[in-house]
Amino acid sequence: MTDLVTSWIRTVVPSVTGYVLARLLAVGIDVDGEALTLVLTGAFTGVWYALVRLVESRWASAGWLLGRAKTPTY
Repeated sequence: MTDLVTSWIRTVVPSVTGYVLARLLAVGIDVDGEALTLVLTGAFTGVWYALVRLVESRWASAGWLLGRAKTPTY
């Protein structure tokens, strides 16, 4: 798999994870659901990516939580 595809996967997986977590958290909250989901998606995506990268620095196999354990080389 090329580095381009690897980097794409490692960007999309945290974005989807952030969206799913945001939608789950927003269930039952009585505010503008779309705005809340947008904010939470960004927050969860950033937190998820940072957390996995931190864990990945210790255990390389944790990279699978970003979709691929291999980091791209540029």
